[in-house]
Amino acid sequence: MNRFFLSVLILMIGTAPALSQNKDSGYSGKYIPKKYIADLKKPTMVMLTATWCGPCSIMKTEIMEQPDVKSCLDSLNVLIIDIDDNDGKIYASKFTDAGYEQAIPYFALLDTKGNCIGYHGGLADEETFLSFLRQSLITDKNENEDENK
Repeated sequence: MNRFFLSVLILMIGTAPALSQNKDSGYSGKYIPKKYIADLKKPTMVMLTATWCGPCSIMKTEIMEQPDVKSCLDSLNVLIIDIDDNDGKIYASKFTDAGYEQAIPYFALLDTKGNCIGYHGGLADEETFLSFLRQSLITDKNENEDENK
């Protein structure tokens, strides 16, 4: 499943020129290139994972499938990156300054400019994960409001 998702992401590279030609949004691309972001107006959640990781599987099949979590994830771009793939290793290494210590699952939230606004490492229960997602959405909303003043 993870390999399929990564394959779809790689396929999107060839079909995403329109995304990269969008009006300059100020997106930094420090962690994830803009071409992988489906909607530059939404924050992005990145999950670093591996097929052999039991806690990663629990997060994807149990926690992230809970109705409240799914609803929250619908308001985000969600990228799931397998750290064992070549591209996954490259992108994972970019998160070391954002709390990634080569332990998975690892979740990072990026604002609409591509800056890391929060991260969580390890297995989390539904409430903890929801709190993490919601706090990051509030942070992004507040930053956007400050820019518009």
